[in-house]
Amino acid sequence: MGRVESPAEVAQPGDRVAVMVLQVSPAEHKVSLSLKRLRPDPWQKVDGRYRVGQTLDAVITNVVSFGAFARLEPGLEGLIHISELAEGSFMHPRNVVNEGDRVRVRV
Repeated sequence: MGRVESPAEVAQPGDRVAVMVLQVSPAEHKVSLSLKRLRPDPWQKVDGRYRVGQTLDAVITNVVSFGAFARLEPGLEGLIHISELAEGSFMHPRNVVNEGDRVRVRV
């Protein structure tokens, strides 16, 4: 599971889900839960799955003024700095890539 914009993307009212209890605050009548913490950390053993210089397919997940974030696998994203996006000058990274684009990246 990668980044989500809304809890409705992963669960609906009435769904049964396994969660980890993070915090119980009786005074505030709140319980903090996590779905994500029950899943394996995609960053563990990342150096065994990827190597420096390797070229891979990725999906652009977010474009910001200083570059673009690309997802290699769910939960594993990296920044492509603006200086690495394209040759020449361009006003904004959105002139080169957009969210959802499939791109080739080098680790």
